[in-house]
Amino acid sequence: MKSTSSPSPPFDSVDALVVEDDVFFQSAICEALKTCKVSINPSLASSADGAITLLKTDTSSISLVLIDLGLPDDDGINLLKAIKARSPALACMVISTCSDRERVLTAMKEGACGYIVKGDVTISIAQAVDLVLSGVSPISPELSTYFIDLVRTRGVDSLKEEHGLTARERELLSLFSAGHSYKRCAELMGVSLSTVQSHTRNLYRKLGVRSSLQAVLKAKGEGLL
Repeated sequence: MKSTSSPSPPFDSVDALVVEDDVFFQSAICEALKTCKVSINPSLASSADGAITLLKTDTSSISLVLIDLGLPDDDGINLLKAIKARSPALACMVISTCSDRERVLTAMKEGACGYIVKGDVTISIAQAVDLVLSGVSPISPELSTYFIDLVRTRGVDSLKEEHGLTARERELLSLFSAGHSYKRCAELMGVSLSTVQSHTRNLYRKLGVRSSLQAVLKAKGEGLL
């Protein structure tokens, strides 16, 4: 997904937690956050235990967590699971050097709203954060084929029918879960952008949500993905 711009997030400022043990990457991520469309107020944790401690404080107003998977005291996947178990609605995005297929899929299955490979020149950390805050799930383009292959393997018809979703709406939901933009969804589905927007409105109405991120989170929570 090549992205030169992203939707404007509906916030003026956001408190974020950066969970990263490497001092260089801590600094790089914080510098990147300064270029986001909204004011990001970062807190830092260099371990999973430190992150949980910060999130447990009564004064915590953190609404976004950026997680490295290679933490010194625990696997970042376990931290992600612990955070989502405590605060299911808290947005958690992985920023990692790891691009292993199974690790990526596991992170998304456990509730990550995005996955960016460190050093990816096709999507910046700032772009990815702006997308997350706008309700879109960003994925490094080199990882997108994982999710396309998964959809092809499972088939969109394997998605459940409780919400009365059409085949096209289920396909769109799968593409949203892979982090694709509306424009890219239109290209992959072979339809116009206006048709994707129409399917999106119907999908949101049936799921009772207002964004692609909410749609993906609800679908995962109800076993639709």
